[in-house]
Amino acid sequence: MVDNKFEHSRPLDPNTLNYLRIKMLERIRHAVDEGLANTSDSDLTEVMIDLKTLLKDVETEMTNRGMKLTKMSSKPSSGPGKMQKPMHQ
Repeated sequence: MVDNKFEHSRPLDPNTLNYLRIKMLERIRHAVDEGLANTSDSDLTEVMIDLKTLLKDVETEMTNRGMKLTKMSSKPSSGPGKMQKPMHQ
């Protein structure tokens, strides 16, 4: 039987993609928790890069699964963005 507590307590290898993603998410969470208005310009730039990188990762994964994100217009919408699956012919 595997001890899940042990599995989660192991340090991640800093050379892995998961480690890099976790660090990006930690920076984003910190900026949101502190309030974006209270975050320095250099930290906001880093968070913006992190968000773009993570979005590209998600888009790639969705493409690999046969899904795609719809493009949202620049004007505010009344609902969240929708995902759609391509129609099979």
